[in-house]
Amino acid sequence: MKRLMAIGAAAAVASVASGQESVRCWGGGVIDTASYPNYGQSIVPLALGDVIAVAAGGYHTAVLRADGTVRCWGRDSESQSTTPVGLKNVVGLAVGHTFNVALRADGSIECWGLNQFGECTPPRDLGAVSLVAAGYWHALALQTDGNLRAWGDNSTGQATVPTLTGVPTQLSAGRLHNTIRMQDGSLQSWGSNGFGQAAVPAGIGPVTYVACGNYHTLAILPDRTVRAWGNNSSGQSTVPSSLENVVAVGGGEYHSVALRDDGSIVCWGSNVAINNGYPTNQCVVPPGLGRVSALAVGGYHAVVLTTICAADTNLDASVDGIDLATVLTRWAQPAAKFPEADCNRDGVIDGADLAIVLGSWGACP
Repeated sequence: MKRLMAIGAAAAVASVASGQESVRCWGGGVIDTASYPNYGQSIVPLALGDVIAVAAGGYHTAVLRADGTVRCWGRDSESQSTTPVGLKNVVGLAVGHTFNVALRADGSIECWGLNQFGECTPPRDLGAVSLVAAGYWHALALQTDGNLRAWGDNSTGQATVPTLTGVPTQLSAGRLHNTIRMQDGSLQSWGSNGFGQAAVPAGIGPVTYVACGNYHTLAILPDRTVRAWGNNSSGQSTVPSSLENVVAVGGGEYHSVALRDDGSIVCWGSNVAINNGYPTNQCVVPPGLGRVSALAVGGYHAVVLTTICAADTNLDASVDGIDLATVLTRWAQPAAKFPEADCNRDGVIDGADLAIVLGSWGACP
């Protein structure tokens, strides 16, 4: 899906290392702010393990680990952050506003979270699945026989699959619309078109990637530039003129995010919660992200998978006396309170972290 929302006044930033890979989140702002609460969707928990994919929902975040298990955090009002007991062998993950869809290696799926519109009740005759996507309150699944299925909220026809003119190779779902990429690079879209989000621009030609935001759609062209259409009330469909070399994009409520081939992130559109103007800072990309390899966009938060130097406690791209002092001054203190000093993320700030800093002294790899 568009990978929905989050909150805040100062962008909440966290990271958790898993080997050289790290999950980083930002946006969502301040925890426990009554005027626009952050549910912890941008605060990454410790001990995530080896993460291979990231996803973002309305007020929650999910990751897929290399062992085939899923970890979620953030708002849990509909049990969307409570991973089903025994869920394993997961190879794909899609996150909606308040629900999740996991794809297992055997082609079966499991859904959990809100089921108000049947979004967590896939068709009984659903065959083996190869791809999944989640919108606000609806879901898509491509069966291994090439048949595309949809279920959940169908208030604007978003769960009624039209006749397709090719073989789908990528699925994307927004709040009330879907856009899918076919094998030949063409796009097919349906559902709500109140802002033109389901009207594929004439002459756009083949694309290499597509992503739906709340009421807008983004696509990467073969020259690795980005085209966007649909709602532009906050500039979310006005692509920066200098943006190039893009390999992935994502759309939130009223903003857009792009990942470039050098691992850097670019964001444009709203930086506040539209309903009350509260600063959410989803477009305040934190420094020291490292080289990002995967991106997911929530309504007002983002989550990435990035390669960092675990010993670089202050994220300045070098390991030096500052990092040494960070470990020494936080020695034996709670790692949950000072995660930057827990270099190996084992929950303890001790000699092992000191050894990592000394062993990585100098420029980060």
